[in-house]
Amino acid sequence: VGLGVRLMEVVVPCIVEPGKRDLEVDVVDENGFPLGDVMVEVYYEDKKYSEYTTDTHGRAYVSAPEINDSRYFLLTVSKPGYDTVSWKKQIKIFLLPRGSDHYLNLELFPSEVYEGEEVVAEVSDENGVPVKDVSIWKGCMELEEKTDTHGILVFIAPSVFMDKECFVYAVKDGYNFAEKRITIRNHGVEEKKLRIDFKKMVNETEYFDVRVLDMDNNPVEDATVVFNSVQKFSDSNGSVVFLAPSVEEDTFYVLEAYKQGYLHISSSVQVIDLDNHSGPPPQRRELYIYVRPRVLENEVFTVIVKDENNYGVPDVSVKFMDTYKTTDYQGVVNFTAPDVSWDTTLKIVAAKAGYQSSSKNIVVKNRSDSSWWYVVLSVVVVIMLLGVTAYFRYGQYRI
Repeated sequence: VGLGVRLMEVVVPCIVEPGKRDLEVDVVDENGFPLGDVMVEVYYEDKKYSEYTTDTHGRAYVSAPEINDSRYFLLTVSKPGYDTVSWKKQIKIFLLPRGSDHYLNLELFPSEVYEGEEVVAEVSDENGVPVKDVSIWKGCMELEEKTDTHGILVFIAPSVFMDKECFVYAVKDGYNFAEKRITIRNHGVEEKKLRIDFKKMVNETEYFDVRVLDMDNNPVEDATVVFNSVQKFSDSNGSVVFLAPSVEEDTFYVLEAYKQGYLHISSSVQVIDLDNHSGPPPQRRELYIYVRPRVLENEVFTVIVKDENNYGVPDVSVKFMDTYKTTDYQGVVNFTAPDVSWDTTLKIVAAKAGYQSSSKNIVVKNRSDSSWWYVVLSVVVVIMLLGVTAYFRYGQYRI
């Protein structure tokens, strides 16, 4: 950014339907105020397609091109004396038709997070059935991993220059794509900065050290460090150890570190492909759910989530019904069973970045069911007793 140049932030969808009209583009300045008189230009197949200007609310409504040979178009924003936060001169927006009879539903938990925190993306079809192998897009970036058998993928909220809304998409062939907005909050410039010390280049299947330091080179303990969807916490020396995955070609992976009171930081590690390597790729760890198999309606019950070593896992997102909660430092979370008209089987799902999500069913028992059977049984017993009494009392008068 040049001397005296101010910054502006652009919020725009990254996946749209071809020919979509009134596509909203919002532009704000570095203080979050709407920025008017910003030139918004649309380019498609190397030609200028249209041109717009933001109003006093910092907003412009543009039209997406109809799809031709190219499946994306470029959007540029410009205003004298300003540059974009990301310093990208062009924003690539993908064109994706919605013509299928099947569609995806996307839910995000939570809907508002701070940068560097975990977000659970849950995808189901029009019948509410979880959908596996769905691509999740965090803004304009497609994540490497896809949803698992529970339709879940956990990702880390990106760093943001200021509080902003971001788009998240769910995409899979044979389905209409889904989109959701999520609010990502900036930690604030008053927080301290982190520094990560590590090898910029490692061989596949190699263990490598990462140290988290403050700006005075002091180790930072209990910082969250994420690499290849594996999350660890730094020790008293600020250190963690990761295993580089197997790769088919030289590949860059994001390395992130964050801690409350510090600004989120990220960098990249290049994993080098080794010829004739045949080692197995690293597997994601398992989550294990412990809960009573049966509970009564309106009863408070406890769910414990543990790892393969029988240790409680903190900060796991646990879903029961339509409610998400997060486990405490011992891997514990409590829920209340709902009212049910009859005994009902319900599912509990647990998810966390770096782990394979897991599920377990419990039966919520209707309290009135047992009471009803008790009443029926009581009536039957009374009738039988009356019948026996009548038999012995009046049987002597039979001819």
